[in-house]
Amino acid sequence: MRPETNLFPYFQMNTLGRKRRLVMDIIARLFIYSGAWIYRRLNPQITVIGITGSAGKTTTKDLCSIVLGEFGPCVNTPKSMNRRPAVARTVLKFRPKTRYSVLELSGTKPGHLDLLIQISRPNIAVVTIVGRDHYSAFKSVEAIAEEKSKLVARLPRNGVAVLNIDDPLVRKMGEQCRRHVIWIGRDANAALRLLDVHSRWPQPLTLTVQYQDQVFQIPTGLHGEHLALSVLATLGVGLAAGLSLPKVIEIIGKVEPTEGRMEIITDNAGVTFVRDDWKAPHWSIGAPFDFMTDATAARKIVIMGTISDSSESPSKRYPKVARQIREFADFAVFVGPDSSKALKARTGHEDESIQAFVTLQQAVLFLNTILQQGDLVLLKGTNTQDHLVRIVLNRITPISCWRQSCRLTSFCNDCSQLYLTSPADVSQSPAGVVGGAAPIAWHPESNLPTLIVGLGNSGAKYINTPHNLGYTVVEQLASTFDGTWETRPEGQTCSIDVRGAAVLVFKPDCAINQSGRAVRKLIDGHKQGFRQCIVVHDDMDLRLGEAKVQRKRGHSSHNGVRSIMASLGTEQFDRVRVGGRSAGDERRPIELVLAQFSEADESVLSKATQRAVQAIRNRCQEIT
Repeated sequence: MRPETNLFPYFQMNTLGRKRRLVMDIIARLFIYSGAWIYRRLNPQITVIGITGSAGKTTTKDLCSIVLGEFGPCVNTPKSMNRRPAVARTVLKFRPKTRYSVLELSGTKPGHLDLLIQISRPNIAVVTIVGRDHYSAFKSVEAIAEEKSKLVARLPRNGVAVLNIDDPLVRKMGEQCRRHVIWIGRDANAALRLLDVHSRWPQPLTLTVQYQDQVFQIPTGLHGEHLALSVLATLGVGLAAGLSLPKVIEIIGKVEPTEGRMEIITDNAGVTFVRDDWKAPHWSIGAPFDFMTDATAARKIVIMGTISDSSESPSKRYPKVARQIREFADFAVFVGPDSSKALKARTGHEDESIQAFVTLQQAVLFLNTILQQGDLVLLKGTNTQDHLVRIVLNRITPISCWRQSCRLTSFCNDCSQLYLTSPADVSQSPAGVVGGAAPIAWHPESNLPTLIVGLGNSGAKYINTPHNLGYTVVEQLASTFDGTWETRPEGQTCSIDVRGAAVLVFKPDCAINQSGRAVRKLIDGHKQGFRQCIVVHDDMDLRLGEAKVQRKRGHSSHNGVRSIMASLGTEQFDRVRVGGRSAGDERRPIELVLAQFSEADESVLSKATQRAVQAIRNRCQEIT
């Protein structure tokens, strides 16, 4: 297990309790924030550039850092680290000789930018574009824009704003700004006006830009017309800092793509990957799709991971994206717990252009059979959930880590687990892939037992909580049919006969969010296999007293079910959803699942348990 990481090494002591570590971490952050506040005011000579927006922040930050670094010492936030601790640590690197600092600033919820602006006090503000990122926290795009506008509104008297005139919400910020504004974009009123842009693979991005009476041809090493905005923003920062525009253009032409942002990697087999795998908000995926549409290649393939920030349900979102991809690509390969929903876009049973895999290693096994020299492959996903870069890394040097859940938010390249073999996670697989487990197959026509899994958290403190409703139901089921529990390494099992149907009941002995590994281990140890599987779990979308059977559907955001789907490599099993929300209780699910049931809930809970047991009995008969 990866040790928890705090801000100072001496806080990394496993003997400390979790609460004590949390308190010490908060204290450490307070010291860093206050220290950064002081450092900024001790170094007023530094020109600080603050960059925010829903897309393009990191590429803009990297371009600006490289350009400004040619004119004087420059410090910048590393990689995609744009939260408070990273910004504060960057400010703490200020020295008297530092001339520039470029800070990527993220506003993930209302008020989040306030402290960042107080600490860094930017002289130049850049806002790229406003989209739906973090929509759930803000509830409207206008609220997202309002948060980002703080960076512009709080500029000092001599401050300069570099703003995208083509975005109506960003334009509004500039119109309300009392500081000097350098407009960038296609609009005729832009100071740096984009006249033309081309990016047709294998040719890189080239811009034609007008500034005053001059027109500049700007070749770059980047790919994708949407990155023209980052180039324009960098030119604007150069003007705001008083730099020579021709010199800035010259430097930009030498810059390579930012990691995971339309980054080009060609493997030893001649397959070219376009890595755009940091994030995949639904509203933004059209830009890389346009790049693939215009590209020249023998074949085009898109590997699609988790699609975020959408108002549509996964059952609508994924088929829609699959249809978009089919318009320009030879294959669309979806990866993740919701991937199978993309299969709705198939035109028929013989349509193999759209593929779906719950786990990444399954996708890799398939890709190894189809990828060939000359293919152009777009990787698009959400890194924190998918870690799609492993597809590329594995083709260069076979990797060992194929975990489905990982706490790391950074890319896998520098992870110490990448090439370590762990018996818990790794087994030999075909085609040089390590860690690929075959999907579980059921045997509905056999006389094998049906597996019934009740989800919950092991430990006395979790008894009588909503998250343990799965345990409660299967315990009642076993009692109804006079079953006897046996203890196994992975949990407790009980063999019963339900109206002539053989059933094995299982309670995983682990945290509910890690149930998948225990279930997989039990199934792998049962050599003959199972007829079918039914998973019983709590559902905070249902009222206490309700119980519903759902067949072969998604995880509905239940992390225990998500874990099982990932470990089994399939979502082809039934679920019995047991309501856990008391009448009138409007708390968030995270606040409910570990709260104790009240005495008033007991009678309703008993009826719900009986209803769920009856649903299981009926389903077992249907399966038989």
